Amino acid sequence: SEQRFLVDNTVLRASTPGLGYRKSMSLDDKDGNHASPWGWHVTGELVGDQWLLTSKGLYLPVFLSGCRVLKLVGDDILVVKNGAEQLGTTSVG
Repeated sequence: SEQRFLVDNTVLRASTPGLGYRKSMSLDDKDGNHASPWGWHVTGELVGDQWLLTSKGLYLPVFLSGCRVLKLVGDDILVVKNGAEQLGTTSVG
């Protein structure tokens, strides 16, 4: 079933504007046209624990360079401040 994830750059700290979609479950198979901006939410279905098959039919990696870049929304509390969602972590790890 589909779940919602936060595209998270807090650990990776990439200089890119977002997380690039892949056409398959290979980091090298970049779509080249689409990326999900950091801080946005994406929906999709996990394939194993390494990949998310998005509702677009493209893949996003759960980890990049050993850093988790997709966080399941619900593991953490999202606090709405001034109309913007901010992440408040409730657990360690």
